[in-house]
Amino acid sequence: MNAFRPSKACLSKFIVLLVTLLHGTFTQHLLAEPQTLPVHESLLNGDFEQGNTHWHFGAPNKAKATMAVDKQTIHQGKMSIRLTNQTPRTPNVFGTFYQTLKNLSPMTEYRLTFWCKAQAVKHAWIGGGPKWNIRKQIPDGTYDWKQLELRFATGLDETQFILRINVDGLTESLWIDTLSLQAVGRGKLSVSKPQITSDIPASAAFYPAFQGAIDTPATVRLRDEKDKTLGADIRINWDMQGLNLNINVIDPTRDPIQDGSGMWASDSIQLGLETQLDQAKASYSATSIELGLTVDSSNVLRQYAWHPTSVLTHTQLPGKGRVHDDGYDISVTIPKAMLNLPEGKRPNIMGINIVINDGNNGNRRCVAWTPGITKTKDPSRFALLQLLDANTPTANAVVLKEGANLALDVRKDLVFGHILSYSQKTVDLQQTALTARMTQGDAHSTLSKVQIPGLEAGQCAMIRFALPASQMPALGRAQFRLNNTKTQQNLAVSMPLTVNDYENNLKNQLQTLNQKLSLFNDTLSKHPLLADDAQLNLSQHIVDRFTKRVAQNKQSLPWSLLQLHEASIVMDQANERLAYLQDHPDAVFTMDIPKGVITHRDGLLWNQDNGEERPAFLYGYGHFAQVIRDLPNMNTLGATVIQRERGPRDAGPDGKLTKGAMSILDTLDQAQDNGVKLELLLSPHYFPTWAVDEDPSVMIKPIPAKFIKYNIDHPVARKAIGQWLDGIVPFVADHPNLLSLCLANEPVYEHAGKDKYSRMAFTAFLKQRYQSLDRLNKNYATNYAVFDQVPLPEACGDDAPISQRLAYYDWVRFNQQHFANWLNWMHTRVKSHTTKPLTHIKQMADIYNRSTFSRGTDPEMISNITDLAGNDCWAYPSPGGTWC
Repeated sequence: MNAFRPSKACLSKFIVLLVTLLHGTFTQHLLAEPQTLPVHESLLNGDFEQGNTHWHFGAPNKAKATMAVDKQTIHQGKMSIRLTNQTPRTPNVFGTFYQTLKNLSPMTEYRLTFWCKAQAVKHAWIGGGPKWNIRKQIPDGTYDWKQLELRFATGLDETQFILRINVDGLTESLWIDTLSLQAVGRGKLSVSKPQITSDIPASAAFYPAFQGAIDTPATVRLRDEKDKTLGADIRINWDMQGLNLNINVIDPTRDPIQDGSGMWASDSIQLGLETQLDQAKASYSATSIELGLTVDSSNVLRQYAWHPTSVLTHTQLPGKGRVHDDGYDISVTIPKAMLNLPEGKRPNIMGINIVINDGNNGNRRCVAWTPGITKTKDPSRFALLQLLDANTPTANAVVLKEGANLALDVRKDLVFGHILSYSQKTVDLQQTALTARMTQGDAHSTLSKVQIPGLEAGQCAMIRFALPASQMPALGRAQFRLNNTKTQQNLAVSMPLTVNDYENNLKNQLQTLNQKLSLFNDTLSKHPLLADDAQLNLSQHIVDRFTKRVAQNKQSLPWSLLQLHEASIVMDQANERLAYLQDHPDAVFTMDIPKGVITHRDGLLWNQDNGEERPAFLYGYGHFAQVIRDLPNMNTLGATVIQRERGPRDAGPDGKLTKGAMSILDTLDQAQDNGVKLELLLSPHYFPTWAVDEDPSVMIKPIPAKFIKYNIDHPVARKAIGQWLDGIVPFVADHPNLLSLCLANEPVYEHAGKDKYSRMAFTAFLKQRYQSLDRLNKNYATNYAVFDQVPLPEACGDDAPISQRLAYYDWVRFNQQHFANWLNWMHTRVKSHTTKPLTHIKQMADIYNRSTFSRGTDPEMISNITDLAGNDCWAYPSPGGTWC
């Protein structure tokens, strides 16, 4: 039984970045300033009800200053902070009470209020920030509690602010209490000073590709921030044959390569291209390409296409590769025909992304030029690739930080981007103007004059900018333009973005949907015989649930808008069905919720209730606390089963179950009361700390990235898992609402034969498989004298000699068999206590994929163990691709 995973839509990009004020002018813009924002959560323990937790105190240079929690003199609550200083005002001698405010937004004004009380205070202040430049004097003297206010604004790259309360002079007592932080508004346009480099920074997300061979091609030096020995130097140009890429990969550790769809898990390159970047969405389309490239030990270029165009095959790219001491080089051409372009046409811009993968001995790591491949397939976030004529002296661009087609909230979002200028030859200073212009209509604003410095050949200037979305000229789709102020020549146009008023849109859509729902309910009340229709019931509950949820403002506005959009579709379909049923009442469809005992036979689940048996099809969700809170809504949403999980960490060294484990009976009761069956995941990956403490060698080193991180053959592991099963299974087995027990989630094991507990089993496997050493030595091209001499083989790709591949295949099959035996041991232990609940294992689709051979899962072996053939599989939509 699969655990259902709701898909996640990326609806709006809330961006945090950098910015500092330079010179320049900006005009008054058309949109209103954003509203005051709520109390900010960056200030921790501002009321001091936790004493001085999250705060720090210092008294440098032998200052006689103190800080204490005061429970007598308070403004509000039970505690305040009292500061003193017995040192006269002296440079660099003071007391300072401070906290670092984190997760602030750049270009934002903040208002800090606080209450203070003074007894002979002198030279005290509150403020901080860079170089302590922001200071508000706290009044000298003696006075009772009064409220004061500090305002400060963040600038370029500022997402933190060190807030300080200093006593610099003689102070008998200064009490501080009840601090509160609030974001009160955005700043205005900010433009940074130019950053000039000899290469193009990878962070620029930009590349100017000139036509034909050039003497000094631009280089993007892509490096892992944590390990500079992993990365690539990237150079690109184009000619009439296509797009030419030269990628010098820096990766001194050579690992076996994987061919085919699993190439990404080994030493390789993932190359993404998007030929219609201005139309790109947060998913692949027919104009998106994702290729895999690598070089084998014989310097043969290997290729794969995960997302091909209609004319692209896996091995069509002309190119070559070479392995060297520091990594490998790949030169490849993407022919024009493969880019799916109209005949005789080439785009001026494209999207490009490059990911460098390092197999890293099975613990794959990577460094990506931009987001858009590794975690989500989002070509709108690819780097901007310009295709330029050979004689173009300077490439200019306006690049938005988060890519193309941003959707921003006018009330709170910031627009971040940078202006880029790369020169093929020495050029003089350029006077330019940055404007924002709507794509429809004449609305526009001149934001700032920008001075691009003179550049030598091969230099790049990057100037960053940011402004509140509220200062765009109007709502809707817009672009930034860069113009030469002397010649009025248009130098660059950004990818489009959209500015939305989410709050008003939400209000209007919610009102419209509530009106539709009210009309639907009125109509349905006049036709009571139609009220039993399952589709009408489901639609009514969905729309009612989400209109109420959206009105509670529990989530981001774009997410709420998506929910209203989809609920509106459900409402429209319900109205269509209601109209149809009024003319065809015999078409009313009712659906019974399975309430009896569930059994299985002939590949189906059967519901036995009141002496009647019929097939049962269960649907539902897993598996954390939210499903418990949603139980009252499950039936109304058509759900009939949920999954919960508990694991071996819920049993102590003596096998006694924790309260958390025993609470599963309450959950079973709640689910039964709401007509929902429950499946219990036994989660052997939740390994108990007491077992590790008993013998740390139970853990595999290095710790694998997969769920099971311990040696399944270690005696302590067998003890911990066995005691857990012996405790939990009989505890829940007789509950009438327990549908099934899932033995393991996404089981993976790659350690069989690699330890003293399973090494002899590998030798026995080889003896049984080959019967004689002559047959083994013939396959392996070896001369072993005894089976005990046969070592564990290294993982290898299909470019390895056949003898190496045969040896590796043997270990793969042994690992699958050995892991299946362990799962069968679990199953036998479960069935020794009960035969009532059904059993299954949530397997992934890890077969027929070279990169997953080592995971130890043979679906036939595993499915033959349990009552049901479980799965944990999915298929993502890939428009223009082979599947879905």
